[in-house]
Amino acid sequence: MVPYLHIKLLQSDGPTTSPMDVIHMRASEMFLIEAEALARDNKNAEAQDVLFTLVSARDAGYAKSNNTGQVLVNEILIQRRIELFLEGHRWFDMLRNDEALDLTGSGADPDLYLDGFKQDKPSVNSKWIFIIPQREIDANSNIVQN
Repeated sequence: MVPYLHIKLLQSDGPTTSPMDVIHMRASEMFLIEAEALARDNKNAEAQDVLFTLVSARDAGYAKSNNTGQVLVNEILIQRRIELFLEGHRWFDMLRNDEALDLTGSGADPDLYLDGFKQDKPSVNSKWIFIIPQREIDANSNIVQN
């Protein structure tokens, strides 16, 4: 193991094709999906209950949220970032919520991130989408660039 490498979900059998190596959706992610859906559907009390069930199991000092509407949705999204840290969900959340990327004040070095330091939101910036390689388009006349 590399001493500076962070491994959150270590596979039990290493690089194999064992079914035990498949990382499944965690129950906590389902709680967060449910809470967000309820909050976006203006079912604030139910969303608060679901969020409290999850977060209070992690933090005994967590007080049940009184937030409603978009403020409650934002709280749920913050809890998603905490709970699903380093699991690859943030990129999809940013796409889904049409959020811009700005690492200013994060401690990240702009020289290391180059174009990835700041990006306009996905609705106005095609760099968020994985484009089809040109050689694939050249090889198949039925493919259109996404």
